[in-house]
Amino acid sequence: VQKYCDKYYIIRTAWVYGQWGHNFVYTMLNLAKNHDKLTVVDDQVGRPTWTRTLAEFLRYLVDNKVEYGVYHCCNDGQCSWYEFAKEILKDTDVDVQPVTSDQYPTAAFRPHYSVMKLAKETGYVAHTKNEAVNALLTRGGISNMMGTVSLIITTLALGGLLMELGIIQTAMEPLIQRLNRPGKLVLSTILAGIGINLFVGEQYLSVILPGRAFKDAFDRVGLAPLALGRVLEDGGSVINYLIPWGVAGSFAASTLGVPVLEFLPFTLFALLSPILSVISGYTGIGLKMKKEN
Repeated sequence: VQKYCDKYYIIRTAWVYGQWGHNFVYTMLNLAKNHDKLTVVDDQVGRPTWTRTLAEFLRYLVDNKVEYGVYHCCNDGQCSWYEFAKEILKDTDVDVQPVTSDQYPTAAFRPHYSVMKLAKETGYVAHTKNEAVNALLTRGGISNMMGTVSLIITTLALGGLLMELGIIQTAMEPLIQRLNRPGKLVLSTILAGIGINLFVGEQYLSVILPGRAFKDAFDRVGLAPLALGRVLEDGGSVINYLIPWGVAGSFAASTLGVPVLEFLPFTLFALLSPILSVISGYTGIGLKMKKEN
């Protein structure tokens, strides 16, 4: 990178842990499920680094147009693997005991002291060790998800009423009777799925309600059930992630920490799926027809 690029950021870090992927925190938590006693190396010292700290640091560099170059990014403080494990498992009954590197041989050489210096100033302030571990391990559980859970329950209840009272079928019946060509039928189904996503905000209902309403019409024009399934996915399932008040959209936004309208322009699959489905309906390309007996 340094040889061929004039503008670059090279970030050196160490002992990375986070919510996703394989890392030391989850390794310890998983081992604690099946072991009453664990031994962890105590003569290797470094700086544990939270992935969120790395992400915030990278964004800080770009947003503030910090000078290009090589930077070190770790959380403050230092500890051994043993001390790190003790912190992770402090609220469990697991007995964590220290061992030396000689007692725990590995294929790769591990330095005894790998504490990175954080000398190059950028103005960025990182949050430190215990707070970072606590923030990772304490995420609120089911109570933290009650907003999403309540939204699912409410929308499913509304969908149940719509299906039981036959409101959707009754409202769309005059339109469905006029849909005698695949192109118009596919377009109407796509619009119905998008409409239900907008007004109800529930992913499953955006598939179930149009599916029930248009099933006979697809059969009447000779389209296979597979074609209906594809259209429902393209106009229903994938679109829900683009609706800020939709169940999938609100879940993605809260998980990623990014508002729906900010990541929406990059969701090319979701944006293109309904368009390609409509093109398929009018051209017949890739549209599954029923097999004649």
